[in-house]
Amino acid sequence: MIDDKIREIEDILYSYNDYCNINRENNKYNDFISDINNAVFMIRKCKYSNFIEMKYFQNMTYEEIAEELSVDVRTVYRIRERILSKLKPHFKIQRLI
Repeated sequence: MIDDKIREIEDILYSYNDYCNINRENNKYNDFISDINNAVFMIRKCKYSNFIEMKYFQNMTYEEIAEELSVDVRTVYRIRERILSKLKPHFKIQRLI
């Protein structure tokens, strides 16, 4: 079961590209984007940290990610849980959630 903070993290990650696009026009979200980047950077050494890029920035399906990583789809769901759980304290430190 995913808690509310994990859902907030997913919402932020899904909207990241939108914030970047808006920011190009008026630099309104520089600090927010920087905080997200810092949080994601902190888990870059995790085995499947590229999951974030594939799922939230490239909008790949779980099936596409499984194929890309050569793992079962169920494994991708477990990867998601692990990665988001590792991101949670970093998002809290950055005061994103």
